[in-house]
Amino acid sequence: MNQCSIFQLNVWRTGLDCTLQLTWGERKQISANLPYPDNLDGLYLDWNRSYLNAYGTPMRGTVTDDCFVTPPTDWKHIAEQARKALLEEFEQWLGDQKLIGIRQRIYRETARKNSQHQKQGGNCVDFLIACNCSELTRLPWEAWEIVPKEEFLAPIHISRTLISTKNEPILVKNSPRRAKPRILAVLADTSELDLKEDRKTVRLLKQVADVQLVEPKEGESGEEFKQRFIEQLVDDRGWDIWIFAGHSNETKDTGGELELAPDAFVSMTEIEEELILAKNQGLQVAIFNSCSGLSLADTLIERGLSQVVVMREKSHDSVNHVFLQYLCQSLAEYKDVQQAVQDACNYLKSERNAYPSGYLIPSLFRHPASGTDLFRIEPLGWRRLWRDWQPSRKEAIALSTFLLLSAMFPVHNLLSDFRYFTQAFYRDVTNQKQQLPPDTPRPVHLVNIDNATRDLGNADIENFKLTPIDRELLARLVKRLKELEVKVIGINYGLYEQTDAKKSKQLAEEIKSAVREQDIWFVFAENEEQQYPLFKEIASLNWSLQGYTNLKPWDVEWNFEPTCKDKSPFAYLLALSSALKEQAVEGLSPSQLLLTSQTDTQDNQQRGFQTKISEVLNLKKNPNHLIPAQPPIYASWWRHSIIDFSVPAENIYQPISAEALLTRKLTDPELAHLKQGIVIITPGGYESELYQGAVDNFDLPLAFNYWCFSHNLRTQEKKECPEDLTGGEINAYLANYYLHWLKENTGITPPWLIRGSIMVALAGFLGKGTTLILLKLKRKHRQQVTLLLVLATAIYGVVVHQMYISVPVSIPVCLPLLMFWTDIVWFLRRKYNA
Repeated sequence: MNQCSIFQLNVWRTGLDCTLQLTWGERKQISANLPYPDNLDGLYLDWNRSYLNAYGTPMRGTVTDDCFVTPPTDWKHIAEQARKALLEEFEQWLGDQKLIGIRQRIYRETARKNSQHQKQGGNCVDFLIACNCSELTRLPWEAWEIVPKEEFLAPIHISRTLISTKNEPILVKNSPRRAKPRILAVLADTSELDLKEDRKTVRLLKQVADVQLVEPKEGESGEEFKQRFIEQLVDDRGWDIWIFAGHSNETKDTGGELELAPDAFVSMTEIEEELILAKNQGLQVAIFNSCSGLSLADTLIERGLSQVVVMREKSHDSVNHVFLQYLCQSLAEYKDVQQAVQDACNYLKSERNAYPSGYLIPSLFRHPASGTDLFRIEPLGWRRLWRDWQPSRKEAIALSTFLLLSAMFPVHNLLSDFRYFTQAFYRDVTNQKQQLPPDTPRPVHLVNIDNATRDLGNADIENFKLTPIDRELLARLVKRLKELEVKVIGINYGLYEQTDAKKSKQLAEEIKSAVREQDIWFVFAENEEQQYPLFKEIASLNWSLQGYTNLKPWDVEWNFEPTCKDKSPFAYLLALSSALKEQAVEGLSPSQLLLTSQTDTQDNQQRGFQTKISEVLNLKKNPNHLIPAQPPIYASWWRHSIIDFSVPAENIYQPISAEALLTRKLTDPELAHLKQGIVIITPGGYESELYQGAVDNFDLPLAFNYWCFSHNLRTQEKKECPEDLTGGEINAYLANYYLHWLKENTGITPPWLIRGSIMVALAGFLGKGTTLILLKLKRKHRQQVTLLLVLATAIYGVVVHQMYISVPVSIPVCLPLLMFWTDIVWFLRRKYNA
């Protein structure tokens, strides 16, 4: 934002009088009236005539032959005398006592601004002058010494603006940000002007900008060259600066005209729509290194251009070469347009013997909208990078919205569910279901207490009920599993309250019998939030284990001590029990611990068995590495481990009804599989109302429905699909993952999910970067790149689904792609609707 103080001086001439009005700030103004000097117009004409004759031809304006005579050797001297006379009269007029209020106000501001530290910036005064007639506009206002040249005064930058127009000036829009400024340099087709120097000068800007030269081609007609120029002007990539070198003239009704070729002219009104389109696409500055540009400046400022540099008078080719050279050098040194024009004029002034009065000809016109910044080419650095990469208001809103959505658990749940569904479909289509052979025992078996079990209990067990779970039913199941020589039994029920004492005793006897006779490891469930201990009349933690079961349906928990120093998850204790049972670790036999604890008075809640396991598993006492030496990588701020519901449940666990377990023969092949792996006794019916408050049911993932539908379609069966996902099934997935870690790649690996917020932020970054690339391309190439992006999006979808299986890493798809394409679509709409 422009930090210089801005003053505007409006000058009206009405007959023999002039009104000067200084405005600044919010509606602050000073006015003064004074007569217009009688001889000022005559002095201007004398100077203009002598100035033109001092140079002769070639001029950068279309002229007639009788405008010039062969200049005598003293025309430069005459022009210098005329310049002095004009400036003396001009300064004397503006030094009138009636203008002392205006001059003092400017003086005070320059003194105040100079007191600011140089590093703060903005220690200058912008002085915009607007005149209501061409006679006033042609006067050399840039030469006015408003205040004395003193060291303690801030510099005054004099430029021009509009005082009034037929229509109000169009407000300047913020231009699109580009990684590198784009400059359109148009060199006209003319034989009498030497534009080679202009071409060479413009190419200097290629070091700091993208410069496109538009010149006539060999054999090209003037009309073809004109059409090519117009096409380049409205290039939808946009321009920051338009430079024209050649002939130009003022025209009253057409806003000025440019001579592109001897037979091709273009007026500003003729290309009015194209100019407005170019301005909306980013054009900020127009530099006309040609003659008589006042009407050009008025027209372009009225159309909303920010800054226009013109020659007010006819100018000689040599002056134009030098002016453009020093102007472009200053721009390449990252100075703003105002300073660049001033640098060029200062050089012409210092060499006024070679270029008489040349410094009085250039003028910078600025748009009257307050706060319009002076254009400058910014150096490549963090400021420019930030300007280029800074998100627009829409982009910032979109990024914030998607980041917020990625952090909302319901949205995360919904998108994860859909992802499991698409991942299951991808597994099925690509035949990567990780299918186990039919006769291969699953690592986990679920003994489901379901509807059939309820019917059996009602028929065979006195006072049977499901809430709380009937202890006699559990006793029968434990006895049956003991007969099958099961190694690890998990009971996914909270046995922390007294029910029927007789049935509780029966359950306790069956559990102890299973431990004594088969050395079976028992793991009981505990709700960590409620912290209810195992009922001491049923089992003792001196020879059994108890783990918490509060579940996050989508996550695999790793933030616990794997050596069981503290409380551990129910599913992990099941997997650990299975691993330790296979290794037959000395001192970790539940049957021996049961015998030694018969007379032990240790409190049931002190978890004696878990403490002993922790001592054995401690790395210092674990030379044989009973568990992996390196613990699993814990979840962090950027990722966490998730349950892979896209894997068919039949590959994770084998379900069996508790009713079938109790009624089938021990020789049944399905029951024989129970000897291998872990058995979990758990609620397993899918009718939630059956277990009011007694079971933790969750919404069934869409992937489960897909696999059920796929099975029915493949086998032509009508298998009834479940309605809910039980806590037992989630624990089966978790136990499988823990087994995979403990038993060296046994089971299926859980994928790591990259946090959605990270991928959304990355997508926003990539989307912004892509728009910056598209900004450099022509429309045809931009459409081709857009099609490639569509193809890349499809490939991305395939790649992330394959990575989910192969690595395994789960990369969010939906929100990041929406974020990426939101940036792209907004950019394309803006460009194509510009």
